[in-house]
Amino acid sequence: MLEKLHFSLHSYAREPAFFIDGKVYTYQDLDYLITAVQQTIFTNLHTTERIGIIANDDIETYAGLLACLLSGIAFVPIEPGHPVERNSSIIGQSELKYIFCSSVDLLSPDFLKEHQSRIMVCKDLEPSNRGHIFNRVSQEKLAYILFTSGTTGVPKGVPISRKNLDCFLRSAVEHDNSIGKGDRFLQLFDLTFDLSIYSYLIPLLAGSCVYTIPKSVVKYTFAIRLLQEQQLTHALSVPSLIQFLRPYFKEINLPSVKEWLFCGEALQDKLVSEWQKCIPNARIINVYGPTEATIFCTAYPCEGRAQLKAHNGIISIGKPFKEVDFIIIDENCIKVPDGSIGELCIAGSQTTTGYIRNDEKNRTTFLSLDSGNDQKVYYRTGDLVFQDQEGDYFFAGRIDSQVKIQGYRVELGEIENHAVAFHGVDEAVVLPLNTKEGVIGLFLFVKPGMPDNKNLMSFLKTRIPEYMLPKAIYSLNSFPLNVNGKIDRNALKEMID
Repeated sequence: MLEKLHFSLHSYAREPAFFIDGKVYTYQDLDYLITAVQQTIFTNLHTTERIGIIANDDIETYAGLLACLLSGIAFVPIEPGHPVERNSSIIGQSELKYIFCSSVDLLSPDFLKEHQSRIMVCKDLEPSNRGHIFNRVSQEKLAYILFTSGTTGVPKGVPISRKNLDCFLRSAVEHDNSIGKGDRFLQLFDLTFDLSIYSYLIPLLAGSCVYTIPKSVVKYTFAIRLLQEQQLTHALSVPSLIQFLRPYFKEINLPSVKEWLFCGEALQDKLVSEWQKCIPNARIINVYGPTEATIFCTAYPCEGRAQLKAHNGIISIGKPFKEVDFIIIDENCIKVPDGSIGELCIAGSQTTTGYIRNDEKNRTTFLSLDSGNDQKVYYRTGDLVFQDQEGDYFFAGRIDSQVKIQGYRVELGEIENHAVAFHGVDEAVVLPLNTKEGVIGLFLFVKPGMPDNKNLMSFLKTRIPEYMLPKAIYSLNSFPLNVNGKIDRNALKEMID
């Protein structure tokens, strides 16, 4: 499928490829910049198989990502706004020798000091019309590595092979071929989030234009303005983005939108029916998939149905793609009876084979199970699901303390671990609760009581990304316990203002 990117750069030369910060870049502009990246960087990196890329919102960064895919080199996106300690862990786990950076403006002095020798600043690349290089490399080589939250406080590296990515792209295009030349796709996500890969790669394969969101703006208000002013036709978003817009639904009318995909969080049926009125000409599709199964691997089209399938108000995640295999197991790793709730496990061509440098986690998360025909290695998602008689799957909760915040996967244990690392905190509990805005908020309880939690919040800001920060911190001299001697989380909820 990546050959189609090679084709697009030549076939749509005069068409717009990116709209970034008010400026249009054609496919030819993009091609020339990709060529410049390959000539100035990769021709000098004969021994490297992966490179870090600082996730700035500019055309040079996108050219760097695409140059990696065309060159057969794996990329590791690094968000400049994340804490230095977290990014240093990512760089160390990935064994990065080089980091491509279009601009150092968003990098902290501490990051620059620690990683200066690895950084190659390439802001003002001289575009080259010599033509980009497309290396046909083994499908087993890595396409990229993304990092997700880990319970120990150390992020987990998810390696995605070119085979995984190619399989996803093939299935995604076969499932929905509505996007084409002249369409305009909204790219909402940080480049460290795998949904961004769909949001720029699928449009580029089809000759469409990608519209990005600057880092310095309020995302949901800027997105609506962009959708209206530029008459965008396609979007993929997390449900929480639309939850924030709910107070303004009566004022929003987006007739140009043809299709809207939801992913990353449980999708409420009520939200779908309300949002449909704002995008009257669009079809809405709910898609699902963990990073380990390459972006998403199921789809549930919502249009043309007398009644949406839902469980506890949550829309079905649909059926798996054809190269994806699902099995539902109980706590003993035995397949549950048809229609029963259990943990979803995923195998197939889209699924990674394991985290990088994390053998202990791999032993518990990737299991060899009998698929009915043979033994396969499955990824344990931690998601509770069930399947109905028509083959559609439904999300029914989590088996652990993992939640989704703005589409990002967050291990509550990671936040608790960092809180306990702060001087004076012996114990910490994080509760995820629905706020009045209809999105999940995190609330941190610590013991023993502290006179001022501002220092603790400042400490957490140096350890975890903004989306993982608690909305409030409560200090207690002791935690309430239930009859079993465990922390009474319901009692903690009653303390929240």
